[in-house]
Amino acid sequence: MKLCLLVALVVMRLLVAVQGQTNSAAASISTNIVLWPTLSYANFMVDAPDQIKRRQLWNYFLIVEREAKRLAGTLDHWEPLKTVKLGPGGPMWFSGGTLRLSDVSDHGAMFHEIFHNDFNRSQFHQGDDNGWGEGFCDAFRYMMEKKYVPGPRTSWFEYLDSFTYLTYEQVMAKSGDKHFDQTYFYPASLIIRKSGKDFERFTALWFELQALHQRRHSDVLNSYFGYNIQKGKPL
Repeated sequence: MKLCLLVALVVMRLLVAVQGQTNSAAASISTNIVLWPTLSYANFMVDAPDQIKRRQLWNYFLIVEREAKRLAGTLDHWEPLKTVKLGPGGPMWFSGGTLRLSDVSDHGAMFHEIFHNDFNRSQFHQGDDNGWGEGFCDAFRYMMEKKYVPGPRTSWFEYLDSFTYLTYEQVMAKSGDKHFDQTYFYPASLIIRKSGKDFERFTALWFELQALHQRRHSDVLNSYFGYNIQKGKPL
């Protein structure tokens, strides 16, 4: 009887040790972005008519996807990208791990679409906060262009940068597409301004606001930025 109990105790300890190692390994994979799956070059814009541009976009993709994974934090907040394809229409992110680009899409459009992977697995992908998706994707694009794309700055970057110095009324006065700017550029400019145009501060803000959302179990972005994204107007 004692021998049976001793054997059972040893087996139990072994199971606990193995389970601990398994949990530790799983935690390591979950937070180590190097171990996360990513697509291969063979699944990246395979039908691109300009192979030199394809290679340039691929180099940017590797860098920017890594930054996006950092902002996901853990693997359960990241949907692995499986393919980047060419197709008609504008750039688009699809649930399931696909990005669509056109043959005239630039690196910035790709940066924007990559960040949808973060936003759609974040605390904000629900309720009124979900309306901030395009603004955050444009703010991420701005940060990536500033950090990784050599000058001169793109016209897209300079246009959005100009919004960071303007009031809402000034933005609307110069806007050529009010609905677009109310959804994309103006919200992005608020995020960029709060981040001090610095990517590390943007990263900190991203995690802080998600933690705030989780603590409150409610929307936080409209009130934090003083802007009603649904109405396209300041609070």
